[in-house]
Amino acid sequence: MEVHYVGHDTPTKKKKGEEKPHACSFCSYRFKTKSNLRAHEKLHTGGKPYACQFCDYKSASKSSAECHKMTHTGERPYGCQFCDLRFITKRQVTLHEMTHTKERPYACTLCKFRAKTKQHLNNHVRMHTGEKPYACTVCTFRANQKSDLNSHVRTHTGEKPYACSMCPFRARTSSQLAIHVRKHAREKPYPCLVCDYSGNTSSQLKIHQRKHEKVVVV
Repeated sequence: MEVHYVGHDTPTKKKKGEEKPHACSFCSYRFKTKSNLRAHEKLHTGGKPYACQFCDYKSASKSSAECHKMTHTGERPYGCQFCDLRFITKRQVTLHEMTHTKERPYACTLCKFRAKTKQHLNNHVRMHTGEKPYACTVCTFRANQKSDLNSHVRTHTGEKPYACSMCPFRARTSSQLAIHVRKHAREKPYPCLVCDYSGNTSSQLKIHQRKHEKVVVV
């Protein structure tokens, strides 16, 4: 199934030393290198020359294909400096380490929300504006971020490109796989600040914390 992504993030103002001379022929995106431009334009043309040797997954970029391959092999080259968790990409470990440092450098101008990355902030701001620039070409679904659209499209295609290296489980998203892998490792990285409970996911922790928020009236 051919999927085309409608809409892109609004280009931001360039800072000194961040020139992006290579422009996409199909949209307003610009890139620092020709290789990044070529990989991006394949999203428009539908070209996915990099095939996984273990499953039917194909990618427009070699780096994405190599990251996907690690979901099969179990390789996790990047380790957190604060705990024992390991990750496929340097970006993943950087974002994870912010859960330890509590760093949130990007602030929303409409509320008190702060984000780990500029992309996370852009996604959040769309919750205020109601903008959903990413449209599914199969149904009427629209998303405010590309990752949500990617996950949704897989409900049409049935694709589950993220494979567990310890059992036959496969997932539509990398986050679903990460949650699953924690069950094998018995990891519960979301601790309660009130008691000794720890959750497998942030949503589990939020549900637990509601128990503490209940007020008992005598």
